[in-house]
Parts: sequence; structure tokens; C-alpha cells
Amino acid sequence: ECENAYEFTTIGMNDMWWCSKDRQFRISDATPSDPDDPTCHPDTNKILKDVWFKFQAPNSTLTFLYPYDSSVIHPEKDPFPPDTRLQLYTIYLYTGNCDKLIPDTCKFYGDGLTLRFRLKKLVPGISYFMKVATPIDSLVPQTEDDTVGNFQFCLLSQPDNPDLCNDFTITSSPDTLIDFGGTASLSAQADTTFAGIEYTWYIGDSVICAQCPSLSVQPLRPTTYQVVASNTDQCVTSRPVQVNVRIRDVDRIIFVPNAFTPNGDRLNDQITVFGSELLQSVLQFDIYDRWGNLAFRKLNFNPNDVELGWDGSGGSQYYSGGTFVYLTRVRFIDGSTKQFQGSFHLLR
Repeated sequence: ECENAYEFTTIGMNDMWWCSKDRQFRISDATPSDPDDPTCHPDTNKILKDVWFKFQAPNSTLTFLYPYDSSVIHPEKDPFPPDTRLQLYTIYLYTGNCDKLIPDTCKFYGDGLTLRFRLKKLVPGISYFMKVATPIDSLVPQTEDDTVGNFQFCLLSQPDNPDLCNDFTITSSPDTLIDFGGTASLSAQADTTFAGIEYTWYIGDSVICAQCPSLSVQPLRPTTYQVVASNTDQCVTSRPVQVNVRIRDVDRIIFVPNAFTPNGDRLNDQITVFGSELLQSVLQFDIYDRWGNLAFRKLNFNPNDVELGWDGSGGSQYYSGGTFVYLTRVRFIDGSTKQFQGSFHLLR
């Protein structure tokens, strides 16, 4: 409880961390949190247990490291085992006193793997209360040797660092090439020493996936994806990933019906060029009668739209029927062009 808060008399300064003893704090035996307390835990129906701490802020930024990276602070030690980690935990920061606590900051972490987060804009010399809380149902032993709910952490106090975000970097999948209809798997990884990292993927200004460290995409044409990473320190960084689409020659096809019946029944009354998503536009569509006379020509129009096709007329007359030859040149979505020819029957 707040009245029994563990008070820090020492906090690490600048680059010298203060760290608790291994498994020093035990949350399993703690009193359940007051259900009326403010919370940033996403499930407000969870019953939480908490451990309270009190400290005086030496500087304007306090870094909380949990579980601390022993390979950095104590290279001679192995990383701490899972039983030193709370799989779900929430950090609350208050000012005031136990009779009248004033909520200051609330941060929720749902994976138990976050190494570090920073509490910024603290007032040096002011006393703060910090509460570490976790849901009761997450206090489940993973092995028989687990000491359930035991945890430890480190604290470091520093002045505000305006260059902090310079260290926030991101790596992503390399540019890739897929065949049309294929799938590309994209992923991003930011510097994990920062906390609360979120990834958002964009095409242009449009969000295609929020809070997605990875995703699968199936673009129809060459596409540039932009992944933007942000963290609780309000640092933002981004990287582009280009996915190119290769169209095989066997996929460069069109379809023109072998017959049509322009009799006014609104069924198969016109003939045009059809194709898949690969077909971008029809550059030219010429139709010739059996004697080689040009019966129809249309330039630069969209495929798959019968209203843009030929209705069997030529000037002021309508052809009575027969076999016709077409010649067409089309453009595909990769910018390539190709010419096709064939024949069809006009039936009255």
C-alpha cells in the first residue's frame, strides 16, 4: 500500500545505474489494488496487485529498466530468468501524498519484455510515488521452480536529453521482388532499449496497418511502403520498403470474345478488350471487315468496359454480320506494351 511504500534513498545518476537485488520485490503477496484507482490497463475488469515505491526526483528524467539488461550492466552475469519478469505490468506515477494522490503518468506494457522506458518532465526535488501493478491472473508459474511475482529493476536519473531521439533507429525488410500474385512479408525492428514502440505502415498518406511489427502484402504493381516507428519518448523514425512486381510473359494476355450479337437486347451488344488486373489501358483497338476496310477505331480507353467497345455500326450504317479482324495494342501495369490480333463473328 501507499503508506508502506519502499523508499529509494539512492537512485543512479547520469550513466551509473542503481539496481535492486535479484528478485527483491514480490508482488504475489501484495494487497489487491483499489478498483477505483485510475488505470491505463486496457482491461479495467482485471484485479491487480501492486507494490509501491517512493522517491525524490534528482533530475527531470527517470529511466526505469525492467528486467535490466544484465549483459550491459553486469557483463559477468547471465540474463535473468523468466521468473524475474511480470508478464503484464503497469507503471503508475503519482505526486502528492498517500491521503491525496495526484495521478501523473500511467504506462501499460503487455509483453513483459520491455527493457526500458523513460519518465520525463519530472520536477527535480519533488517526491513521487510509483506503483508497479500486475493482474492476479498473470501470476501463474511457468515452471515448478518459478518464484511467482518476484521482480527487480534499475533506476537512472538524468537531465532531459534533447539528443535522445538520435539513438532511436529502425531496421526493416530489404527491397524485394515478387511475381504477380505473390506475397511479400515485410517486418520492422526498432531499437528495443526504447519502450512502447509502435509500428505503422503506410502507402503514401494512407495507413494500411497500425501497430503491426510485420505484415504480408500482395501488391498488383510496384509499391513503396513506409514503416513509421514511434515510442513513449515521442521519438519517431521511418524507413521505406520497395516491393517490385514482376509480370511473366505468360501473364501478359487479353481476351476478346469470338462473337457478339448487337441486336439491342442489352446482352452481348458490344465487343471490347478484356484483361486481368495486369491490364492497365487499351492504347488502340482497330476492327476491319473482311475486305480490309477499317470499321472501327478507338484510342486510349479503359479495358473491361463494354460501353466503350464497338456496337457493330460504321458511320451511319450497321453491319449485317460476318467475320471481322481486330488489331489492338495495350499497356500493362509495369508500363510494357504488347500487340494482339485475332478475329470474331458479328451475329444479327
